[in-house]
Amino acid sequence: CQYDVACKFCHGDHLPKKRDVPCKSKRKSAKALVDRLFQDCVALGMTLADADVALQSAPEFPHDDDPAARYTQKLLRCSYAQLIDRAQDVVAGQTPNRVDGHTICRMSF
Repeated sequence: CQYDVACKFCHGDHLPKKRDVPCKSKRKSAKALVDRLFQDCVALGMTLADADVALQSAPEFPHDDDPAARYTQKLLRCSYAQLIDRAQDVVAGQTPNRVDGHTICRMSF
């Protein structure tokens, strides 16, 4: 900017942007929780709604951290979406959509 530090737009007082993604350690914890819970829920034949209830009742679920809670629930929804996509691909005789060995989640959030 041509006004440098005197610019009221660049250097004015405004609220910092709120980050919607939890920090790396919370994301790692969320992935571990969802991976463990997802395997158990699939083995028991639970629906996504039942799995979400089980997730929120888990002691490790971040009730006090809204971005981390939303992120954890998103991971669970995506895991179920990937499971459904893989099942539909198998029924249709197609190979699952993969990029670098990871199944693509086609679910929008």
